[in-house]
Amino acid sequence: MSRQFSTISAQMLLWMVALST
Repeated sequence: MSRQFSTISAQMLLWMVALST
């Protein structure tokens, strides 16, 4: 579960950056 959470966190961060750009 820890690994899945990490992946989701990274994806969320990427989404934020994409939206910001």
